[in-house]
Amino acid sequence: MKKENKNGGLLRIRAPRITHVSFVYILFSAVLIVGSLFLTTEIARSFTLFESYTEEYSTCIESINTIRNTTDVMTNMVEKFYNNIDETYVYNYFEAFDDGKTYQDALAHIAKYHNNDEVYKLLLEATEISTGLKNTDCYIMKLLVVANGQLKNMVLPADVLDAQLFHIDKLREKEQQLEKANTMLYGEFYQAAKADIHSYIDQAEVLVEERYMSQQKNSTDVLGGYINQQRVLMYCMLVFNVLLFLSMAYFVVFPFRKVLKSFQENKPLTKSGSYEFYILADTYNELYRANMKQQMQLTEKAYLDLHTGLPNKSRCEEVLKNQDLSKGVTCCIMIDLNNLKEVNDKQGHVEGDILIKQFGGILRKAIREEDFVGRYGGDEFVAVLQNVDEAVVKLVINRIEEEAGKYNKRVRMNLEEGQAQISYAYGYAMSNNIVNCSMEVLLNAADSNMYDNKRNIKLKLKEKKNRKPKVLIVDDSQYMREYLLEILKTESYKCAEAADGDEMFRMVEKFQPDIVLLDLIMPVMDGISATSILQKKYPYIKVIACSSQDNNSTRLQAFERGADDFIAKPFDGERVIKSIKKVFYN
Repeated sequence: MKKENKNGGLLRIRAPRITHVSFVYILFSAVLIVGSLFLTTEIARSFTLFESYTEEYSTCIESINTIRNTTDVMTNMVEKFYNNIDETYVYNYFEAFDDGKTYQDALAHIAKYHNNDEVYKLLLEATEISTGLKNTDCYIMKLLVVANGQLKNMVLPADVLDAQLFHIDKLREKEQQLEKANTMLYGEFYQAAKADIHSYIDQAEVLVEERYMSQQKNSTDVLGGYINQQRVLMYCMLVFNVLLFLSMAYFVVFPFRKVLKSFQENKPLTKSGSYEFYILADTYNELYRANMKQQMQLTEKAYLDLHTGLPNKSRCEEVLKNQDLSKGVTCCIMIDLNNLKEVNDKQGHVEGDILIKQFGGILRKAIREEDFVGRYGGDEFVAVLQNVDEAVVKLVINRIEEEAGKYNKRVRMNLEEGQAQISYAYGYAMSNNIVNCSMEVLLNAADSNMYDNKRNIKLKLKEKKNRKPKVLIVDDSQYMREYLLEILKTESYKCAEAADGDEMFRMVEKFQPDIVLLDLIMPVMDGISATSILQKKYPYIKVIACSSQDNNSTRLQAFERGADDFIAKPFDGERVIKSIKKVFYN
């Protein structure tokens, strides 16, 4: 017998149909021919039902996947257009949508089997939400084109060109327009709508699978009844032809027992017996694999920490328990997020959750892809690096520090959703430095080193808080320098002054300040250039940029060159003191 394979070619199955065996049986049992023919016909009908149910299931799942994929492609194209202004993504967006025809065709296929029932309504709701978001997508793409000054250079679909921007959005600066597009694309409303779409689609898929499972079970029960009756006829025919009886047992009875056993033990079916059992095995095994895949996905979710997207404590303990230290050098890094309780108490648990989430993202980005990192507790994280040496470990630690520094700078520039900056302590241990090392010993050693690091950090902070910072004032205006000196005297700070960039570097060598109050507009050497040189030569010195040009461009330029804070002129005494305390004690 032949059936089509997945590639559309013919695949030969070396097994006869039950009906062919029955025709031979008729020749030797005229008395039972009517009953045998009836049972054979019913069995064939049962297998036809199997195939029809499978066809229904395949059509519905294919249509559901079409709706899901179309929605994902549309969202993906908008995101790609956001990241790379290329009109190709816009046309790919509308090609996927196809004036709603993609959704209409998929719903039409669903309606053949689920006419206006819960499945159809869920998918209809999902497509209507997706179609409704099209206007938002067009608005976002139009806003991005305007922000990037490409409106006259691009040939865009009419839906995008006809999108009417709000007057306030037209008047925004480029950065504000891009930020507005980002808010619309990644904001709560847009993401909630996408979540609703996927929820409706997933619910519909579950209902389709439940219906398919119910149909298959009922058909199997009916088929079992017919097969049992066929077995009775076979016993009667034994006297006529023993060989034929054995053939029927081989092609029908034994394979069906395997089917029942596989059902009871929840195992995949082996291909044996007649052609129909091959079809049944293919159908059931496909469903079995899909079910196992779904169970694996549920298991993965059970091991996932929802705040960070990293493996949770249960997964961490499982990895640590099963870690094999005999294969190369293993390094365990324990990392503790500082001041989480203080952030929760002073700024709220929402801010604390943001801090945990951002730190988890930093670790995921800094740790090598082949290594493991997870959330071990409330504010503790653990990483396991395999086949490493000291240089690789330090490189990973430096990457964590670099990414945390970038995040803290973005917080100071108000470019991140969170307000708290990241501070952490870490400790690591390597298996090649411990005699008779086990994973428990390695973990305890890393944990101990982490707490040593945490104590050192606290001691340094305590030492800092017990002394006043030394401040160097750099401004070409003598009046401004004297005014700042009067402000700083109220806190009894040790101060020195310089009139330009060249004098500043001489005073840095002589005075060795902790903080430099640096005017950005000066002769000889401007403050922006001085900040860059100062941060390269003396990275431990904090820089507070000062300027009368209080705009986003000036602030951004100062922060990019290494400034730790920005104060606008004219000076406010309280603001100056607050800035000094913030950059020095934090």
